Amino acid sequence: MKGKKRIWWRPLVFAVLFSIVFCVVSQMFITADRSDISNIRGFYYEPKNSLDVVTMGPSEMYTGYAPTLAWHEFGYTSYNFGAGAIPCNLYKSMLKEVLKRQNPKLIVVNISDYYDGEWNYDDEVYMRKWIDNIPWSQNKIDTIKDVIAKNDRAGYFYSLWKYHDNWANPLDVFNALKVKIYLAENGGTNNKGFLTNTTITGGQENLAALGKRDSLNMSFSKKTEGYLRDFLDFCKESNIENMLFIAMPHQMKSINADVIDQIGGIVGEYGYDFMDLDKSYTQIGIDDATDFSDGEHMNVNGMEKFTTYLGQYIVDNYDVARSDSGYTDDIKADWDACYEKTMGIIDRCKEDMKSGIHKEYWEGD
Repeated sequence: MKGKKRIWWRPLVFAVLFSIVFCVVSQMFITADRSDISNIRGFYYEPKNSLDVVTMGPSEMYTGYAPTLAWHEFGYTSYNFGAGAIPCNLYKSMLKEVLKRQNPKLIVVNISDYYDGEWNYDDEVYMRKWIDNIPWSQNKIDTIKDVIAKNDRAGYFYSLWKYHDNWANPLDVFNALKVKIYLAENGGTNNKGFLTNTTITGGQENLAALGKRDSLNMSFSKKTEGYLRDFLDFCKESNIENMLFIAMPHQMKSINADVIDQIGGIVGEYGYDFMDLDKSYTQIGIDDATDFSDGEHMNVNGMEKFTTYLGQYIVDNYDVARSDSGYTDDIKADWDACYEKTMGIIDRCKEDMKSGIHKEYWEGD
């Protein structure tokens, strides 16, 4: 009888060990831009219900706004939660992840993927940036079922099916794994989902000569409107009171810019706030010649100005805590340390900018 029991347990033990190894190896072989890995996975290291503000959406936000600078200047905690060019049909999934861990006083949404066309709605690269980097949960399962065609879902449920060939790209695997190890050792991200760069375009008229996109033909299709209304319906169902939807500053020429007003009108129908900052350079204090790195993103100069502008707007219009109330000494010390580390990166970025060096700056370098 004892021998039979041992034999009966062996397959079970093997199955458990195989599952663990399979999951670990699958995670090791997942690759993505380091900023996406850091911003998404770093969010889960934040203590629960510790963030006053969460920003959501694609890269214009996490290159244009620095949470630790806002902490130092205005005294509230915040985090940039998103990924480069993340499709708007994933916004509801993103918000569900936010609400599982945080109860922010304000959620800020970058709307740029609502007016940039449908090009990334079913693009595997942009789907995987999000899906592959969030933990297993009912939301992850539902997201795969909602946005991925039935015949393509297996590779999302079992990511090793997609990434097993990455053994032939060891540098990509190493760079992605390095970010994951850094987050684990550091206990998250000091920058709170922010990166910056040194490039200066010199003005909108120089974009084409620099090989950068110089115009954006804005569009807002019925399909996109459906995704927006579905997201807003979920916000109301979740009893979210304070949301600020923003059209971020761009340097590209905006064609059919009345689309922004259409989106703002729908947001207003649901009782949420909306700001069109697409060309509000004077209002923010942005200089077209010095503050953009390309047609879509601000550089380190523009980021500092925009962070001050948005931070001031937030504390003037929403009930977010300041550093002298609502935080323990440990939390204050941690955020102060994160601010100092972020400033070290920004200072290095500015020095390299003076020397004409063009690169991105991330805390793991």
